[in-house]
Amino acid sequence: MAKLEELEARIERQEAINEIINLQGRFEHLLLCKEYEKIPDLFAQKTPGVRMEIADGGVWEGIDGVRRIFKHMRQGAYDFRGTMMGIMVTTPVIEVSKDGKSAKALWYGFGPATLPGTQYPGNPDQMNVPTAIWVFGKKPCDYVKEDGKWKLLSFVFLLIFRTPYDQGWIRQPVASSFTQNPDLCPPDKPPFRYMPYSIERFMSFPPLPPERGE
Repeated sequence: MAKLEELEARIERQEAINEIINLQGRFEHLLLCKEYEKIPDLFAQKTPGVRMEIADGGVWEGIDGVRRIFKHMRQGAYDFRGTMMGIMVTTPVIEVSKDGKSAKALWYGFGPATLPGTQYPGNPDQMNVPTAIWVFGKKPCDYVKEDGKWKLLSFVFLLIFRTPYDQGWIRQPVASSFTQNPDLCPPDKPPFRYMPYSIERFMSFPPLPPERGE
């Protein structure tokens, strides 16, 4: 009997991991397709602790905060000609709690994107021109099982570099900001102060240990 229960637990854990991978992939797909209004549905609607932290943009708390930031993106912040947010998630490390009700994951995100008005130092003519960029960062995220389905509890993107494609991360590791005008969609908490190549933040989330006890 014990072996059967152990097998059932292993199957449930693997199913949870598969669902979480699909959930995160769906998030990235909707982001690339600019279907911003659908993304809040991927977050927990009833469980406390929902939040989004977007690099140096700040922290938005609660499901209402998540809806607010994606409404802002839909209303023009990231809905302009030439926009793209093709951040691919890779190298997942996912650990499901022993009770099967919550999980943590760590991803790397890398890919091409576009920012409105990315600034080139010393070149004011380029200040308001949409710019192709490379983005690289870490995504430590939390998940919760709500009404039988896995949902995002917290989505965090920790910036390693965000550079114009023709400058590279050596010349300009951090260009402009993800929130061009914070007054239009102010965060609930201020952003962390990012420094190029700083290990202070993005190295503070190592891969998770196996067999988490929470």
